[in-house]
Amino acid sequence: MKPRFLIFFILVTIAYSNLNGRLIDLYKRGTIKLQNTSNFGAGVDWGLIFYDLDKNIVVSKDGEIFVSNASSNNIFKFDSNGKLLQTFGRPGLGPGDINAPTCYSIIDNKYLVISDFGLNRRISLFDLSGNFVNVIKTSSMSLYAVGLRNNCIAYNVYSSSRPHGNSLSVSLERAVIINTVTKREIQVESFSKQSNSIRLNNVSSVRSNSVDYFGYIAINSTSDGNLLVGISNSKIVKIISPEGKLLKTFTLNINPIPVTSEFVEEAKKETLDSIVNRKHVNPELQKMAQKAVEKTDYRMFFGDYLPYYSDIYVDSDGNILVFKFPPCQRKSNPVFQVYSPDGKYICETTLDIGMYDFEIDHRVKQISFTDKGIFAIVSYEKDDDTHIRLIKVKQ
Repeated sequence: MKPRFLIFFILVTIAYSNLNGRLIDLYKRGTIKLQNTSNFGAGVDWGLIFYDLDKNIVVSKDGEIFVSNASSNNIFKFDSNGKLLQTFGRPGLGPGDINAPTCYSIIDNKYLVISDFGLNRRISLFDLSGNFVNVIKTSSMSLYAVGLRNNCIAYNVYSSSRPHGNSLSVSLERAVIINTVTKREIQVESFSKQSNSIRLNNVSSVRSNSVDYFGYIAINSTSDGNLLVGISNSKIVKIISPEGKLLKTFTLNINPIPVTSEFVEEAKKETLDSIVNRKHVNPELQKMAQKAVEKTDYRMFFGDYLPYYSDIYVDSDGNILVFKFPPCQRKSNPVFQVYSPDGKYICETTLDIGMYDFEIDHRVKQISFTDKGIFAIVSYEKDDDTHIRLIKVKQ
C-alpha cells in the first residue's frame, strides 16, 4: 500500500471511528439534557401542525425527519434543520390511504414502514419522497410494525377473550414476522396476561391504568435488520432472524422493583383523576366508571414487581437503549441503559427533560438517537397553554 494512500486510509478510519463512537461518548456523560438547538425548527408554526401527542418519529440516514400523525392521518417530513418539507397521506381504505398511522421504521433507507389502524390489518410502504409503494395485508390486527432485512416486517398482535363466568378478560400479545414477498407469517413471541380493563356493562369498559403493569412485548429492528424482542416483565431480550431463528439472547442489568401499596394507590388515583377530568363524555357513563374504579381492588392489576423497562430503542450506531420503568407515578427523568449491538452492558444515562413534559411509552416512539442528532417530540406549558413541537437536542 502506497504511503499517501495509507495515510488517507488511516485518516478515514479514524474519522469513521470518531463518528461511530460519538453517541457512546454522549451516553457516557451520564446525563443528556432535553434542550433545543438554537434555530432548529425556527419559522415553523408548530401550533398549527402539532396539536396532540399522538405521533411517532423516525429519521433517515440523511437526517430527514418523518413524523406520523395518527389523529390527522398523515406524515410530516422535515429536513435536518427542522424545516417542514412535505406533508403526505390521506384517510381511506384504498392503496395509498392511511388511517391512524404509526411510523418509526425505515427499510434500507428507502421505504417508510407505516402501520395502519390495527383492525384494518395492513401495513403500507412509502418511499422517502412520500410516494405510495405497496400495501401488505396481515392475517391479524397489526400494530407497531418495524422493517427487517430480507423483505420482512415484524409487528405486534393483540387479542382478548373472556373465560366463562369471569368478569376479567385475558389478553394475548404476539410478535409476528411477515415476509412481504411470500406473505408467510411466523409467530416468534407470545405473552398471555390478565386484561387491565374494568367492565362497566355488556358494551363498555374502562382501562384500570394508562400503563399495563403486567407487561407487554417490545419490538425493534437491530442495525443489521434482525428483530429485537422482549417481554417487559422479563430480563431476557432476544435477537431473532427475519426467518424466525433465535440468534442470541442477553440478560438486562436491571434490578426488579417491588410493587408497593403506595404505588397501587397512586395508580388508582391517577385513573380516577383522568375519569373526572375527561371532557365530552356521557355524564352517566362517567359516573359509572368512577364508581367501578372506586370499588375495585387495584392490586389485581399488578404482579409482584413492576416491568423492567418502558421500551427498547436502537440508535443509528446499533446500540440498544433500554429505558428503565419509572419507580413512581410522578413526572420523572427517564433513565436508560446502553448495551452494545451484541447485548453487552455499557453504561446508564439519564434524560433530563428540564422544562418539557416527556415520557417513554412503548405504544409511541417520540425520540430518535442518530448520528445526525437526537430528535424528540416534546410538550411544554406557556401562556396557560400546552405547546407541542419537534426539537433537536443540543449537544
